[in-house]
Amino acid sequence: HHAHHHGCRPVAGARQQRGAFMRSRALEQDTGAANKSGNWPPSPKPQAPSHTSASPGDLAGDKTFAGTLKVMTFNLLAPCYFRSDGVYESTTMGKTLERHKCIIHVLKEQKCDVYCLQEFWFNDNLRNLYQEELGHLYFIKCLQRTRSEDGVAVLLLKEKFHVVNDHHILFREHSKFGHDRVALVVLAQLTNQPAFGNFPARGEAGAEGSGSGSRCSPPIAFVTSHLTYPHHTLDEYSRLEQAKVLVSKSKEFVDVSCPPGTPVVIAGDFNGTAEDQVCEEMRASGYMDAFAQATGILQSRITHCDHRKNQKGVDYIWVSQEGKQQQQQQHEEEEERGERGE
Repeated sequence: HHAHHHGCRPVAGARQQRGAFMRSRALEQDTGAANKSGNWPPSPKPQAPSHTSASPGDLAGDKTFAGTLKVMTFNLLAPCYFRSDGVYESTTMGKTLERHKCIIHVLKEQKCDVYCLQEFWFNDNLRNLYQEELGHLYFIKCLQRTRSEDGVAVLLLKEKFHVVNDHHILFREHSKFGHDRVALVVLAQLTNQPAFGNFPARGEAGAEGSGSGSRCSPPIAFVTSHLTYPHHTLDEYSRLEQAKVLVSKSKEFVDVSCPPGTPVVIAGDFNGTAEDQVCEEMRASGYMDAFAQATGILQSRITHCDHRKNQKGVDYIWVSQEGKQQQQQQHEEEEERGERGE
């Protein structure tokens, strides 16, 4: 019954790669986020990170960074749910590995800074494949669903980031409509940046990275999740409740872990269109559709063909606007002080 939300169903060769592209959405966007320096790691009453990327010369004024981040969200279609001719792909490890080798080829070809993956199958053979093929290039963080064989993962490019911390959100602990859905939050910093505030050098205690002596930007929060498929009205309500948990618990963790004004990137399979109540909730919570901002394509994009042969957009990359709002507020405060002659 879980095969429902994956109509692409690539089987071999070129079709596998095409399916991978259909189930993904890449983002390239210039970002500039406001920041107030704070201690990192946080002291008793912590502060919050800032999702950004920039060239060294851009770390000036109230911008932590102005550069380019390339992010992709990708539902892999877990082999334990994928059926072909009535047979689950997971029963034939050869077919499973063959399809995922094609997916990994696409990931390498796209050369994204961050990958947010859903329906990542927690099978030792498959996890070993991803580690062997991508582990030297990316930090790989995973979280399995509470009662299922699959889960989510976040991959961050080692040459661009180092991982500060990660946090697990189990939706059913916060809502009776959470089912066994989860969200993974990863805090990371851009490496090889000039010293900024009191943030630690790469390789210092409490942070995962290689090398020593280089400085890092304030942190960025990356979040991925996979919401319930809307079979009926109750599922629609469950999706909305899950979205609220996703936003509130991500914010709660970031607020107590990082400097104020930290932007948050939430990417994943929301199993709904841009016009539905879940996307409205995301926008009302202060998130913007980063793909629309980066490409200028405002209407729904097709990212998925479901089991009913409906083609629609269900995969999103959302970026919080807190940094942008804080930057504007700081600018207005500076203007007011200037007018008062302070």
